[in-house]
Amino acid sequence: MSFSEGAPPRRRKSGGASNCLGLVKKRTVLLRSLIAAPFSMKYRTRLAWLREEAEWRSKGIPQSHVTKALLHVEETGAFYIPVPKAANTSVLAAIAKVREPVLPVDGIPAFMSQLRNTLQVGCVPADFRSGARVAFTVVRHPVDRFWSAYNQSIVESREGVFAAAVRSALGLDADKALTPDLLLDYVESQPVEDVDHHFRPQYAICALEMLPVKVARCETLAEDLARLAEEGYFPKDSLAYVSRLNHRRSTDIHDRYRGIDSRIRDVYKRDLAVLEY
Repeated sequence: MSFSEGAPPRRRKSGGASNCLGLVKKRTVLLRSLIAAPFSMKYRTRLAWLREEAEWRSKGIPQSHVTKALLHVEETGAFYIPVPKAANTSVLAAIAKVREPVLPVDGIPAFMSQLRNTLQVGCVPADFRSGARVAFTVVRHPVDRFWSAYNQSIVESREGVFAAAVRSALGLDADKALTPDLLLDYVESQPVEDVDHHFRPQYAICALEMLPVKVARCETLAEDLARLAEEGYFPKDSLAYVSRLNHRRSTDIHDRYRGIDSRIRDVYKRDLAVLEY
């Protein structure tokens, strides 16, 4: 019996089955690419920042903190660098068009959750220096900022978790009162990246010495943000919300300790020079 006579005929794959298998393979490749792409983008972006890390470190600026702090404003394509105690909550609320920002006890405000940072967007330092990406920040006179931070973190909070961290850093007894002088000791004695953001020098937060960042000032906030809006940094339709700022009064505590303003200026002398106050 010949092979052709006795062997059963081979069944050929149907066109439908072959097409189905090809479709599955294509979808698998697509799915893998969709999963891998964000990780790949973040990896490449992180590497680009890390190439400059030694230079940033030599200037005392915690690069990784700056990288994560840069928030992308989708309306304008610009990045906002938030500086605590420098109208930060108010500016973020204005960008989100929230009239009365309410801060949660823990975590970040809800209106910040939609903002992404440089790693998520895939933005590298060279993008800023070439002008392909732009960034802006809001700063405040270092003396006024210190008193605002002291009032909020020590006086109004009734010496909570942050106060305990300061005592631990300075080796103080648990019942030791935290005077403004001791807070200045804390700022001077700790590595800049370990200093709480409310007291951390602004040069280490907004990196003006490393990136071409546009600056607005708390003292002339409405006018400066209007200028940044004309230049395409700040959303124009957010300007109507800027007047509703969340001011926190620190005048009383400042009046009690005005004698140490000169020491505050000395501790934050690099801020005064970099921010041109």
